[in-house]
Amino acid sequence: MSPDAGRVNASTARRLRLAGIVGVAIVVVAVAVGVFSRSANANRVREWTDEQALPIVAVVAPSSGGSVGVLDLPGRLEATSRAPLYARVSGYLKKWNVDIGARVKAGQLLAEIEAPDVEQQFLQAEADLATAEANASLAKSTAERWKSMRETDSVSRQDADEKPATLLPNKRSSMPSGRTWSGCARCEDSRASWRRSTAW
Repeated sequence: MSPDAGRVNASTARRLRLAGIVGVAIVVVAVAVGVFSRSANANRVREWTDEQALPIVAVVAPSSGGSVGVLDLPGRLEATSRAPLYARVSGYLKKWNVDIGARVKAGQLLAEIEAPDVEQQFLQAEADLATAEANASLAKSTAERWKSMRETDSVSRQDADEKPATLLPNKRSSMPSGRTWSGCARCEDSRASWRRSTAW
């Protein structure tokens, strides 16, 4: 090997070493600049976030409101329970005064019912009452007649005592029972009410 070749190799090795050191220095500087810039950006983002996280409170003095607008929205109201309505008697609907779902007040007339069966029973009870009253009147006048005949000795005492007693069972059998009598007394008052179904 020639001395010139050894010098060339030594100078090349020095150059290569110097280039390697410069390359490493550039890489270290680039990494340091990158780390520094990222750290600076992170600090800036942290400061901005802290500024934005502060609560902003707007204080307003209370004052009386002027005219407030009304907001009408469609809606539907449903009952939690239902009350079925039944007429006191069965019959035919004569007149219907209120539609389904309409508002009603207590005592308002909802419908009128024709009840021919109940009407017939009522007329029969009135006829029975008139018959019983006529029979009672006849029995009373007959008893008075027998009493007056007994005073003039036209009939025997036994016949005078027996004749009113024979009239009483007939009178009682033809008269309505006490329950029917009390029902007849109240019939006229309630006759109009069972024909009319009202709200309660």
